[in-house]
Amino acid sequence: MINWHARLMAILLALVAISGALHAQVTPAGPKLSGADQGGILYASNFGQWQIPAGNLGQYSWNNASYCQPTVGSVYPGITINGFAAGTPVEIVDLDTPAHSEIVIPSAYYIAPNRSSCSISISPIYGHNHFYFASATAGLQEALNWAGTTSYEVILTPDWTLLGGTTGMIAAAQGNANVTIFDQRTSGLAAYGWIGGAYVLIPWSFSGGGAINTGTNGQIAYYAAPGSTLSGESYVAVTQGGTGATTAASGLANLDGVSLSPSADQNILNTNGKTKYNGSELCTAGNGLCAYSLAQYY
Repeated sequence: MINWHARLMAILLALVAISGALHAQVTPAGPKLSGADQGGILYASNFGQWQIPAGNLGQYSWNNASYCQPTVGSVYPGITINGFAAGTPVEIVDLDTPAHSEIVIPSAYYIAPNRSSCSISISPIYGHNHFYFASATAGLQEALNWAGTTSYEVILTPDWTLLGGTTGMIAAAQGNANVTIFDQRTSGLAAYGWIGGAYVLIPWSFSGGGAINTGTNGQIAYYAAPGSTLSGESYVAVTQGGTGATTAASGLANLDGVSLSPSADQNILNTNGKTKYNGSELCTAGNGLCAYSLAQYY
């Protein structure tokens, strides 16, 4: 006779053991998804985790525009972006020969008016059979493209680095003055602004629009003119309350000063009892100084 109670208990214990083993598995560290647009802040890594399969109307054409417009971000409904754009590099990830994976730049991107198809024009070096498309900038250029000319801040984080993001991608990125890039990959935070047709590192700004420019070792921080820019200067002019020099000796000379630690030729009295200053006698015939005491002279 079958003991159904004992068999049921054995099955339940086995399920519990399997469940515990599954929960004990450690998920490998990797980029995490979050809301793609968080109050005007765009995390580049959220825009860099999309994939578009090879075309189904030819390698680079699809029978529905949705293929070319992936959704990014984990917060429903997410953001729908264009995975392709003319002039924006994308990567072809070759599944047969990974060494043949390559970055291409579409010369054209087309979506049918009724969204019945989409396609790109590219010229890859290698032939590809089994592959998919992915971001070539770890999401940076896709975030910039989505922002357009609206004011946004694109954030670069350690997750962006995990996806392959590099400083070179910042320099090559295309954007505009309304969208800034804030680099938070390490503790050395940096801001990039669109200047002269490229994103360049800009000085930290403070309230009132001031800025601190770079200096060199030994310089002093000084406002060289009215305004809000602080820069490194080697000396401050005498007319501005400084010494006008980079050495103590030159500063004393500019201020007509005397060192409090005199050298041998600065002694007021020399060994023969004659009154001298810097090696010259103070009281000599015809110099007019003999009528004054040293106290009066100083």
